Amino acid sequence: MRAAWYSPKSGRGVLQTGECDRPQPATGQVLLRVRACGVGATDLTMLRGKYAFAPKLPIVGGYEIAGRVEAIGEGVQGFQVGQRVAAMTVHGGFAERLVREAEHFVPIPDEVSDVEAAAVILNYVSAWQMVHRVAKVQSGESALVTAAGGGVGTSLLQVLHLAGVKTYGAASSPKHDLVAGLGAMPLDYRSAPITEQERVMLDYVVKMTKDATRCSPADHEGLRAVGFDDRGIVQITLIAAWFNYINRVADALGVGRD
Repeated sequence: MRAAWYSPKSGRGVLQTGECDRPQPATGQVLLRVRACGVGATDLTMLRGKYAFAPKLPIVGGYEIAGRVEAIGEGVQGFQVGQRVAAMTVHGGFAERLVREAEHFVPIPDEVSDVEAAAVILNYVSAWQMVHRVAKVQSGESALVTAAGGGVGTSLLQVLHLAGVKTYGAASSPKHDLVAGLGAMPLDYRSAPITEQERVMLDYVVKMTKDATRCSPADHEGLRAVGFDDRGIVQITLIAAWFNYINRVADALGVGRD
């Protein structure tokens, strides 16, 4: 089968293509014929040899894929040959076929194409994790999404909208129509007509982003004064901390934030 991989011989930033052995599914695994694979910032980081979680070179890239089940290993249940499935593979997607444990795959609805399925996996998994596993946002609450016009940002707007959350999206003016179309209120931090509560929240997030060591109990009291309870303060802090962590990792790996 054909694949594209990174290797020391190909040189940094260069993909090498060629033939490689066809994998076979072991017990509990599924062999997939890849039909579509996303390409994102993480793949480019791997290509430059800077991704901390990649296996040793040479490696086949490809973080998110969609395709059809071609063979099933012993003990696998819930899947059948010919079924369309998707997965977040981290690597291995730039090949005609790949093998993974069955637990990594999810069925693709009939109305969703392979290309659409592969294109949404990483961004929407990231958004889902932040909304439902980190912040645990509830219907009727409010949320601010920074960088709302980007891949993860637009995913967050949609996940929050489905959860019944009143959402504000901070983005540049040319992207305001996009933000509004996804059910959020577009904001420009420097000029938007926002409430005092929103202003205090934004000031707190900006302060955390610039230097979290400067945040103090006085900042929390300021948030309480405009109506945030302790749960809300924890949610704001966790989301801001998550974005700060991602940005610090991106900086360390030399990845752009666009």
